[in-house]
Amino acid sequence: MKNYEFQHGKVKETKCQIKRHYTQLTEQEIKCIKSKLAIININNIDISRHASNHINISIKDIRRTFTNYNIVEFNVTYVKGIPNCRVLIRGKDTLDVIVNNKVVKSNICVVYDFYKKRVCTIYMNDKRDSHDSVDFGRYTDNFTMDIKKLLTKV
Repeated sequence: MKNYEFQHGKVKETKCQIKRHYTQLTEQEIKCIKSKLAIININNIDISRHASNHINISIKDIRRTFTNYNIVEFNVTYVKGIPNCRVLIRGKDTLDVIVNNKVVKSNICVVYDFYKKRVCTIYMNDKRDSHDSVDFGRYTDNFTMDIKKLLTKV
């Protein structure tokens, strides 16, 4: 078992990013995102150097995350005028990790970049953390983009 430090409350902001929490997504948008995730070849998934250096999780556990998850958020960041779509998913399976010398049941969280077609971030989240303190000010209420149209382009 590896030692971890949860980054609770250490959320980074990204300029030029708009995002929606899963509670702000329509059923149709969730269905569209899940359809796009379903066609990823998880046996040949690309993981960025940042993600693979950041945390030591087996590729098997990462793959399993893509088969049993909840969507947490969807975001779009414009890079040189091109919409870069990403989704944050949280695996439903639990792993035991050590945090502050205690074993904690945790879920794998993965950010998948649809434009680059790879995992760009991976982290662990305490299974008990239901995110009651989510700052909805970081999410875009007037997100008027057509998610289906955005994902059709990638």
